[in-house]
Amino acid sequence: MCLGSLGLSLWLSAFQLDTGHPHIRLIRLVYNLSYSVMMWSLVILVIGLFKQYLDKPSCVIRYLADASYWLYLVHLPIVLWLQIAFAELPMHWTLKLPAISLLTIGLSLLLYDLVVRPTLAGKILNGRKKERVLFASNRKCSRLHSVSRTTI
Repeated sequence: MCLGSLGLSLWLSAFQLDTGHPHIRLIRLVYNLSYSVMMWSLVILVIGLFKQYLDKPSCVIRYLADASYWLYLVHLPIVLWLQIAFAELPMHWTLKLPAISLLTIGLSLLLYDLVVRPTLAGKILNGRKKERVLFASNRKCSRLHSVSRTTI
């Protein structure tokens, strides 16, 4: 179903800009329906893949889940700052994009571990203060905190 709707969406996308086509309304209706089916299928597929392969507790995934809201809050100013810094560099955009993305994630996680996680801000974001992980002297996975398994 996903592949069929993907193919149909890709094929119909070629006709989207041709407003003079005699069947443009039908094309747009079928395109929107196939696109919706494709997106719902992809969501279900991704959830199934994650449940199949990432169903076990993981310290790394738990840490990233704890940091995710902070990353969401702080990423935009960092991205803007890095885009300005990289704007005049003589690099192709295919190199700038991953560099800015990786630097943004790295800086955000560094700030989270140093400034947010063990402070009141970490308590507000995560429900309780937690110990540092990146610069902790004892890096045991169990110290992050136990993960309770829930079912959907």
